[in-house]
Amino acid sequence: MPASARAAEPTEGARLVSHRGSVDLRHPGKVWEDGYYIALFRTPSPINPQANPVVATLHGGGWRGGGRERTNRMMGRWIRPFAAAGFDVANIDYRARERSLPDARRALRRLVDELGGRPVCVMGSSAGAHLATMLAVFHPSKVACVIDVAGPADLADWGGRSRSGRGRRMAIRAFGVKNLDRYSPIRLVDKIRAPLLIGASRCDNFTSLELKLSYADALARAGNPPEVHLFEPGDDTKGAHCKTTFASRRHFVRLATGFLTRHLVGEYSAPASGAY
Repeated sequence: MPASARAAEPTEGARLVSHRGSVDLRHPGKVWEDGYYIALFRTPSPINPQANPVVATLHGGGWRGGGRERTNRMMGRWIRPFAAAGFDVANIDYRARERSLPDARRALRRLVDELGGRPVCVMGSSAGAHLATMLAVFHPSKVACVIDVAGPADLADWGGRSRSGRGRRMAIRAFGVKNLDRYSPIRLVDKIRAPLLIGASRCDNFTSLELKLSYADALARAGNPPEVHLFEPGDDTKGAHCKTTFASRRHFVRLATGFLTRHLVGEYSAPASGAY
């Protein structure tokens, strides 16, 4: 790990409880649609009942969207623990390829408007992590923090892994070959001001760990050192484009909950005018 990046540490007092039954993924509390799809899940144990903090989640899948309700189940492994920890969760789906980023941007604006202007933290996996980072680039006042799980740092260079070529082809379909550098987070570090928590693994089949750590180092040199967690390769559960140990994923959930607590709860210490 680069010396300038910080190893992620749990936050003292962060709530982490059993997430079974925390929310019913079939029945979101609110749904907003306009090309994009937003499903808001309200936690049964809010941190602040008057103005509860909100985490937005964005699924992966090579910038191929359109699953709507199916993405709620896809992201359930993140929605449930965040809701169990006291956060409301807004799951965002977007249309495919070239519409993915514009839809995600419009969805974020809609969500923040519905919250009366309060910023949110954005979490994504794979292509969803890339979109989450782009939201921080384009809408810094609306994004309080970013959780990046296995997002590509460089759309033009994926690091020579077994599925790197496929990842690059999907990025070309979404953004065009001439725009790969333009939408690569590693080339935008001076525009990323939101705090970041990065989850990565050496067993990632799409992008190399070395590239991800180079990205973390570039962020640190730009004055925004991220927190970094490395998933341990294993046979228990899906992690960062590969199978990882259940213990390392569970630890990452603890880290993510603490990260959200640090960067969101303070934002919501007073009631806001917006209602949803």
